[in-house]
Amino acid sequence: MLSSYKLDEFVSQGAYGAVYKATCIKNNRTVAIKMIGNFRDHEYHCVQVLREIQLMRALNAMQKGNGCVPQLLDLIMSSEEADQDTRIFLVMEYCEYDLRSLCMGDLAHLSSEQVISIVYEILCCLKFMHSAGVVHRDIKPSNIFLTKDYKVKIGDLGVSRSLPLPILGPGSCNTKRLRDSFLKYQHSKRDIDSENLNQLISQKVIQNTEILR
Repeated sequence: MLSSYKLDEFVSQGAYGAVYKATCIKNNRTVAIKMIGNFRDHEYHCVQVLREIQLMRALNAMQKGNGCVPQLLDLIMSSEEADQDTRIFLVMEYCEYDLRSLCMGDLAHLSSEQVISIVYEILCCLKFMHSAGVVHRDIKPSNIFLTKDYKVKIGDLGVSRSLPLPILGPGSCNTKRLRDSFLKYQHSKRDIDSENLNQLISQKVIQNTEILR
């Protein structure tokens, strides 16, 4: 229940929900809670949220909870009968930083080795996701989170896509179905993540020459 958590401060406002820093009353653990209101009234948002939940669970299960995306710790749904508002709360692992905040001024305190390590971890995360057949499709600084020890976590999986099974491995040998799958999912090819990351590195990181001297 949401009463098990104490909201500490507002963190950010996303496309379909607000994120808060909170504390679990039971174990005093710091968590992030994404609050999504009017959940059932917006079909597209419903699909995005359900996709994010499914992918977070699947990717964390593959890496035994110590992976490239924040852990999903709890999932709470509540309904206010008075205004027919259905809300969903995603309780997730809390990350102290995001790459956007670092690029906007906090990079100065990082050594060149730390910056290189962060970029390397981002690449490792993307490689793992692609090997699992998941294309993020929205790589940008505000979606790349870092823990207090600068371990990278890639978040906001709502617009991510899973590549169809015929592309990933054994399955139907029907060449027409395989060709149709490629055509249908052409917009979700892995290259889009690489292109976004290339732009991110060139525009946000390499421009900060101080940390690369």
